[in-house]
Amino acid sequence: MATRAEVNAIINTNLTTTSNPITAFEHRTVEKAVLDYTAGRIIARNFFSIGDVNGNVQSRWTVPLGQILLNTNYIVIGHITSYGGDYSDDNDVNWCVTNKTNSNFEVFVGEFTTDNQGVAFDWIAISTQDVVLTTTV
Repeated sequence: MATRAEVNAIINTNLTTTSNPITAFEHRTVEKAVLDYTAGRIIARNFFSIGDVNGNVQSRWTVPLGQILLNTNYIVIGHITSYGGDYSDDNDVNWCVTNKTNSNFEVFVGEFTTDNQGVAFDWIAISTQDVVLTTTV
């Protein structure tokens, strides 16, 4: 896996042109480097069912990473997935991450209306440092 500096070097080499547009090969080289760099940084991924958020009440879930990290240098990328019968109700939901620790994080979920939802939360945690340090649980 390339380091951030190596990915930047590939980008600078292949995307910095004088007057010619980049070639497909150059584009794919950069794309592959970025994808490899990102894929190697995924710490954990999972989902959990929320169901109905429950009428303008903010709900909280503690989400385990499944491992113990040596620090909290990660971000959580997630989205609400609709599995209910009415996606126009299911999109009335917002979420945020808080209280990150080296073994879990919390997700707060709220809704804009009292409509019934049928939703789940899909997430991945991605390291924000060059070396991912973990221990087993």
